[in-house]
Amino acid sequence: MVCDRHIPEPSAAIAVPIHQYGVNTDQEHAEQAKAGWSEFFDRMAEHLASS
Repeated sequence: MVCDRHIPEPSAAIAVPIHQYGVNTDQEHAEQAKAGWSEFFDRMAEHLASS
């Protein structure tokens, strides 16, 4: 799974590639992990934007 998120800053953006590998991970678990990482980075972006 790859989840590329961009965290906005006043002058630039930071690309944060996330690679999560699992052994015997089914598609449902992979999608749940991707959703979790996306939520984490969305919250981080909100926090940084309000700082």
